[in-house]
Amino acid sequence: MSSIFKGFLFYFLPNNTSTITRIRKNLALKHGASVVEDAIKASTCLLVDKKIYQTESQIVKLVDGIPGDKTDLSVLNQTWLVDSIANEKLLSTDGYKIDLQMETEPSPKKRKIQQPRKVTLDEILNAPVIPNNPNAETMSLLEQMAKEREIQGENRFKTKAYKTAIDTLSKTPQLIDSYEKAKVLPGIGESIALKIQEINDTSSIKVLDQLQHSERNRLLALFKGIYSVGDTFASKFIRDGMKTLEDISRREDLTTNQKWGLKFYKDWNERIPREEIEVHKEYVEGLMHGIDPEVELTVGGSYRRGQATSGDIDFIITKPGVNSFSVLKDIVQRLLDKMIETGYHECSLTTLSSKWLGGCRLPISESYMSKLPPKSINSSTGDPKCRRVDFLLIPYESKGAAFIYFTGNDDFNKRVRKIAMDRGMVLNQLGLFKKIYTEDSVSRDPELELVEGFDERKIFKILGVKWREPNERHIG
Repeated sequence: MSSIFKGFLFYFLPNNTSTITRIRKNLALKHGASVVEDAIKASTCLLVDKKIYQTESQIVKLVDGIPGDKTDLSVLNQTWLVDSIANEKLLSTDGYKIDLQMETEPSPKKRKIQQPRKVTLDEILNAPVIPNNPNAETMSLLEQMAKEREIQGENRFKTKAYKTAIDTLSKTPQLIDSYEKAKVLPGIGESIALKIQEINDTSSIKVLDQLQHSERNRLLALFKGIYSVGDTFASKFIRDGMKTLEDISRREDLTTNQKWGLKFYKDWNERIPREEIEVHKEYVEGLMHGIDPEVELTVGGSYRRGQATSGDIDFIITKPGVNSFSVLKDIVQRLLDKMIETGYHECSLTTLSSKWLGGCRLPISESYMSKLPPKSINSSTGDPKCRRVDFLLIPYESKGAAFIYFTGNDDFNKRVRKIAMDRGMVLNQLGLFKKIYTEDSVSRDPELELVEGFDERKIFKILGVKWREPNERHIG
């Protein structure tokens, strides 16, 4: 029997004696894993049966109920275990991770007695960001704390608390230099208020200094910079005694995507200059024009928000009148074939479905090289750097919702989705949907009825949210 899960500690949810749980526990044991009966000891993976726990809010409550430090805990769908065994290798956890970043939602029964509250985005944001903010040093140190907590894989509520505090301080014109002043501000709790007092007294945060000088945190940050390496793999690498990227490269259990992540480690961990993204956009549009000139390509993410740099390049792909994923897939497959032919395609990180993720490099051509900033060219080889590029296939009727979803930023999107939730609706990349409850809706999910998907402005209007241009959505 294989040992593909050697070194993993699994805790199963539900942790009962049902046939399916017993079978999966035995499979895990036979393939090298250790199965624990105490969730506190599940320092590697918590495996959830999504057929039992179907909503993120249920899982959030379960995870938050686990006492102790959950720094290294990854929450995965049990199908990851099953699929890894079926493929006889450790699969990437991409696509199996359970997103616990969603706001918890009140139950249908509670929602019936709640009165809808008309909330605008302006109410949530409270005030504009203050230029030359006197709390800049405090915000900078709190931001570093948030980053260190994220590196640790910290409880989502802890990292969110820092971001909320930073958001509050960014709109506070007065200097907040004491515990007392901080504690009365909305969104700032006792722990962060004490850190603000510490910053005022020492211009530092002791625990931040310890984290930044921690060898474990240094290695976590280094290893999580590898594409497709999250908390689970990074922690496993550290337990196995890995110290460098070279150590990692010698491992025989790396996934294909992790090998690509190592090869392009430097390029994929750099921010991409806006000027370079414009050259990629010109190049891809040129290829697409020769395939189907009616296809519309829009670059989302940080680029659409007007930011100077982006982490990757997200192409939102639509075609007027086309709402079929199969038609869009055929178009994008021809685009991928052309990219391979021209050398723009470096690697595929997923198979083509409703999206494609990969690595791409512009050709060495005077017409393109002359438009690139120096930092976009490898100094050792003289060729353009490889960049992470995503193609997001969107039905034309969902264009507006997709523009909201794939423009971001994350904090803005979460707040707008929360407004939709407060109104008994769901907002995702395919549209704004109204929840339709039946008599037995308490025991099963509601049906969703499309309200609007095509018109981005109309979605804002239906939600009662003031229209914000993409460059006004960079908040938090």
